[in-house]
Amino acid sequence: QLSQLRELNFMYSNVASLPPDIGQLHELRILNVERNGLDSLPPVIGQLSQLQQLYLGANDLTFIPPEIGNLHQLCIPQLPYSEFQHLPNELGQLEQLAATRCRLDLEGVTLISPPEEVIAQGKVAILAYLRNQTAWHMQRIVLGIAAGLGLLALLVLGFWWKYRPSQKKKKR
Repeated sequence: QLSQLRELNFMYSNVASLPPDIGQLHELRILNVERNGLDSLPPVIGQLSQLQQLYLGANDLTFIPPEIGNLHQLCIPQLPYSEFQHLPNELGQLEQLAATRCRLDLEGVTLISPPEEVIAQGKVAILAYLRNQTAWHMQRIVLGIAAGLGLLALLVLGFWWKYRPSQKKKKR
């Protein structure tokens, strides 16, 4: 039964894409799709809840889906020589990845985010940067909502002031 499969190795197999059914492999611990020319990962990759090692290097990936943040057991994401320019912020939420025995391989990857000076500081700095990016985006959303509500309140008060019932002062 394939649903009990623990290791899947497609290295050098000319696999162009991963089927959506890969999300059904709930016991999968190791997935190696290095050197295949993959240009995308299906979001169902996030359903591989037991995945510990993910080898994606030397593919044509330009994007890593945020669902990778669901892989709470992930300890070894190997991403060398890939085409993407941004690591998903969700990667920073993977507490297991912060463990000393775990590693993050970004050799040969030219990233915009995180910036080079963060990458030079190592895995812990990269994960902290990604966590802070998530917090920063949430803060921007909250501030945007607050600003919108403030503007709405100002408009309501402006209309109320303009169209308020006029009160005439009585002379004594």
